Amino acid sequence: MGLTDRLRSVAVLAAVAAATVTGAGLQPAAAQVAPACQPYGAIGAYWQGVGAERSFLGTCTKDEHAVPGGRATGFGGGTVYWSAVTGAHSVKGLIRDGYTAAGATGSFLGFPTTDEAFTPRVFGAFNHFQGGSLYWSPGTGVREVHGSIRDKWAALGWEGGALGFPTTGEAGTPTKAGAFNHFQGGSIYWSPATGAHEVRGAIRERWAGLGWETSALGFPTSDEYVVAEGRRTDFQGGSVIWTAASNTTRVVGAAATPSPPPAAESKGKRALAVAHTKLGARYVWGGNGPTVFDCSGLTSWAFRQVGVTLPRVAADQAKVGTYVDKSNLQAGDLVFFYSPVTHVGIYDGNGNVLNAPTEGQGVQYTPIKYLPYTTARRM
Repeated sequence: MGLTDRLRSVAVLAAVAAATVTGAGLQPAAAQVAPACQPYGAIGAYWQGVGAERSFLGTCTKDEHAVPGGRATGFGGGTVYWSAVTGAHSVKGLIRDGYTAAGATGSFLGFPTTDEAFTPRVFGAFNHFQGGSLYWSPGTGVREVHGSIRDKWAALGWEGGALGFPTTGEAGTPTKAGAFNHFQGGSIYWSPATGAHEVRGAIRERWAGLGWETSALGFPTSDEYVVAEGRRTDFQGGSVIWTAASNTTRVVGAAATPSPPPAAESKGKRALAVAHTKLGARYVWGGNGPTVFDCSGLTSWAFRQVGVTLPRVAADQAKVGTYVDKSNLQAGDLVFFYSPVTHVGIYDGNGNVLNAPTEGQGVQYTPIKYLPYTTARRM
């Protein structure tokens, strides 16, 4: 038998053997396929520790990958972040959305230092991070608090204190060096000279009516405290006292002394100051004030308070007033975004616009660099 005949015989025998195995109900072994996404290392250990695919995280949806400063793995129910300093912690739901929008590990927040947890005093949730905290409640959405303002809020009892949950993220004050967060029950204002102090109730209303930190009172230098007639808060330029018996407030100190009238401010600056009083107000499409706003509703309402009537929609507002080059922007100018124009805000003089951005976000300051600039007008 030649070599060719022997090979044919071997092939026939192999075919017969295969047919015999199949006929006996046996199947050839299937190829082993590795899972599409498999957690491992410290993140894998964390996932296993919370219950693996049976936990709130569910199954892996994005393999472990590098992020600024560490590693992350995506799951159906959240993301687990790890760094050598913080270890592994999860971020999920609306807080994860807010964290991602802020820049996640590449932002000032850095890595999470806790998992998401329920707030202990009032219904809500939070994650702490290296650079601050994100807090959520049904009535306020997700808001960040950090630095000295966060420290003051913590000292006052977090969300269980008189201030409640934050209603804005931290923002810079529009005309003086400082920062603030508004809360359900008041505000915390910080400046380099005064530190962080809370202002609330009737005293806050009086201070706001005078022009916040731009008034003769300046920034607060104390928290609210008890005096014989009621409550008092001290400021750089004086104090505001609330009298319980009459439910009235009065200003004492230097700020109470009449001063020469200031130089006339532009209507744009006055409109900015008016709009500033609506920080944290809810966005509603078609909202035209005084409690809910969309972007052009906020600008038209604010300018209406200072005697200027604007068209209702952003595209039409971009056609009135005087054109201003981006390099010559001043506080109070209207700044427009997208092409065609679909968004508008009021410039604050410090690289931000005061605007009502979108559903789920209240009136806030937003850096211009994060928006697609189109043009600007001065009223």
